[in-house]
Amino acid sequence: LCPPCATPERGENYDREVTPVDARQRACYHFRRCPIPKANGGAVSNAGDVLLMEDDEDIRATLRFLLEDARFAVREAPDGHVGLALLRASRQRLVVLVDYRMPRLDGIGVLRAVAADDHLARQHVYLLVTANYDQLPPEAEDVLDALAVRTLRKPFDIDTMLAAVQSAHSRLLSPAGGPTSAPPDARSLRPYDQPTHEEAP
Repeated sequence: LCPPCATPERGENYDREVTPVDARQRACYHFRRCPIPKANGGAVSNAGDVLLMEDDEDIRATLRFLLEDARFAVREAPDGHVGLALLRASRQRLVVLVDYRMPRLDGIGVLRAVAADDHLARQHVYLLVTANYDQLPPEAEDVLDALAVRTLRKPFDIDTMLAAVQSAHSRLLSPAGGPTSAPPDARSLRPYDQPTHEEAP
């Protein structure tokens, strides 16, 4: 942990609940970079609605803290079934971070269900989050391509995650495009934090 995150703030009471200090500590641990310098002016400036589908409670709390600090309204789902129910009930257009490994219904299963529902496919923008990018099933390419899903590989840099969410939110606001009308490089299975084009020598 960086010194600010490893040092309790004066007067801070620690308990079992998630506090901002706890979330900063988890952010340092999971994402390898302290979010404190971003607290009053992060890379993401426009508010929007985000749904987190993530079964790990600590990671979910960390992501929620970082996104809310960037002025996003955040909803949570601990598995794919709950996530799909929230998607179907939502009147707001959402940026959806879908973890690959989840109990009951994994991320690819969620995206297959979305691809089969034209309303869900057009209403929201999806990002697949995974530490097992190389283990995605071969048939995942079709559903990721159909929904123009970008992937975020764990562990990822905070700025990369926030930029990915902001980019997805911009697609929601674009009158000419839409959730499934992404730029050509957004239809790649390559992770979001890796270049999609080879640099010229």
